[in-house]
Amino acid sequence: MAGTLNALPFSSVIPAQAGIQTTWGVASRLCRDVFDQPQKPLSAKTSRHRRDATKHRGFTLVELLVAIALLSVLGLMLITSVRQVIEITSTGTARGEAVGTGASLLSRIDQDLRQMAGGNGGRLVCGQDPMGRMFIAFIRNLPEERTTLGGYYSGSERIESGYADMWRGQSASGTFRALQGLAEVCYVMEPKVASTKLYRGIVAPIGTSPSGSGVIGDMEQWHRQAGTSVPAAAANVLRNLGFDDHYQLLADNVLYLGFEFAMNGDEEWEGGMGGQSAFHYWESATDAYLSGWLDQSWPRRNGTGAAVDMDFPRAIRVTVTMDYAIPLKNATYLAAPLTPTDTTIIVQNAEGFPAPTFGLSRGQNFIRVNDEWIEFGALAGNVFSSCKRGARGTKALAHTPGADVRAGLTMSRIVTLPVGR
Repeated sequence: MAGTLNALPFSSVIPAQAGIQTTWGVASRLCRDVFDQPQKPLSAKTSRHRRDATKHRGFTLVELLVAIALLSVLGLMLITSVRQVIEITSTGTARGEAVGTGASLLSRIDQDLRQMAGGNGGRLVCGQDPMGRMFIAFIRNLPEERTTLGGYYSGSERIESGYADMWRGQSASGTFRALQGLAEVCYVMEPKVASTKLYRGIVAPIGTSPSGSGVIGDMEQWHRQAGTSVPAAAANVLRNLGFDDHYQLLADNVLYLGFEFAMNGDEEWEGGMGGQSAFHYWESATDAYLSGWLDQSWPRRNGTGAAVDMDFPRAIRVTVTMDYAIPLKNATYLAAPLTPTDTTIIVQNAEGFPAPTFGLSRGQNFIRVNDEWIEFGALAGNVFSSCKRGARGTKALAHTPGADVRAGLTMSRIVTLPVGR
């Protein structure tokens, strides 16, 4: 029987249903044995092949987008940093140029004022020129007489022998008259509307003003001949008097040069004679000394011709306003016509102009329209309001749209005079 069973097929011995269950169990056990067995470590050769395959694998789209985004951010950061460095450098350079030029200008004027000559031979006059801007002219001692060839040899012969030239600050190797130790000095803006160039004239020996040949005489003749002419016409008068030959360029980018005077106390900085605030004018000469036409057309303190012997002040406050270079430059144009009495000013673009301040920094609350300075009390958008016309010793004038509007850096220095009372 055993031999018979061994000879029979497996399926004939096990019933059909039992055979199916046995087959499923065997298959399950085989799969479990295959997949549940621990993984064998890869050989060195297999690992190297897989690494090589990874090296040659390209970036996916997401990886490329992330890389591009990171590079873009880094590029923008670099560009922003470079722009900031350039802006900081440009701003510092512009501010340094304005401060440096202003300081040098104040020092030069300081040197002249501290050498002012008083007494019967002295003279100091300051006021508006015919174009409505400030000028100052005075007589100073001339130490150059001891240090120049002109001082050694001038006047060694009579005028008839050829020694008739006036010394005007140029080379001292000419045939000059005796310098006599005194010179006339004048600071005046270029005779041109809205100019930013400041000129200095010096001449020795001193002239016989009024109507003399010196720079004080030039100012007197300019006022006499210009009269009430418009600024453009008045500019031509001074040029015809020899401005280009007798005056030297001292500084450019000068928006304003002004002077204030004090007699006995600092409180007088904020007011003038007669209880008014016209403290930008001075005339040391008496009315008896001035010509009759000067009594009428020469700028008088408080706008009157009162016979007051002002003599010489105790101190002078010199103020300059320098124009900034780009990117700090504050410049625009008038957008609407302006009469001499208007108190609201509309410009094309007021961006960058300083907001009004009060107190010690009040000197920045000014704008210049052509040659007139205006103090403003408020700034909203492109409109300056609560304005005081004809500020800083200038003249209120009518202006047309397109007129130049500027603001800048203001610097001051107080000079105590050796000739004050």
